[in-house]
Amino acid sequence: MQEILTDYEGLRQIGITFSREQLRRLELTGKFPLRYQLGAKRRAWRLSEIEAWIASRPTGPSPRDGDSDA
Repeated sequence: MQEILTDYEGLRQIGITFSREQLRRLELTGKFPLRYQLGAKRRAWRLSEIEAWIASRPTGPSPRDGDSDA
């Protein structure tokens, strides 16, 4: 059975601190894993999908256009 996260506190515990509204927007635009319906009023994220999303994120500063040391 897959592990699931059923609330926003679970996301915060693994380092995701977006607001509920920001997470909703990211889900709707396909930029964050969608929740799955568990029951009439219960939805959850699959932990494996959240971990894959975290692994796909950039890990350091990206160079900006026009910035150079030369």
